[in-house]
Amino acid sequence: MVLQFFTKHRPTLDVPFFEDSDEGKARADAIIQLANEHPELCLGRDAMPQPATELTYTATWTFAGVPEYTQFMILAQESDVTLRVDRARYYMRNGQTLIIEYQNEGDAERSLIVNIGPDGMRGPNGMINFI
Repeated sequence: MVLQFFTKHRPTLDVPFFEDSDEGKARADAIIQLANEHPELCLGRDAMPQPATELTYTATWTFAGVPEYTQFMILAQESDVTLRVDRARYYMRNGQTLIIEYQNEGDAERSLIVNIGPDGMRGPNGMINFI
């Protein structure tokens, strides 16, 4: 199994997270629907209630394995090719952070996929990528 972890943080409750915003809600819901349509890939999602009402929000998605995780990511990218960039810009523009990590079954620690914050996006190598 592969676990994917999402941790979102915002400085105030004044601006919703992307997934609860007018700009992002339907797009985020489409990815959740994609997971529901492919239970052979995404085994489950454990998330705080939406819309988020706290400063911090966490969610964990469980995938059957690395090939299934990879296939789901391909399907998600094909279904909305600009989602990742638009989401990153929203988080950066609104002073929020989004950390996405993964953990393979049996690994002791999580590994970073991306850390998006007001100063840009950091990948696993720590380099800042501006978009």
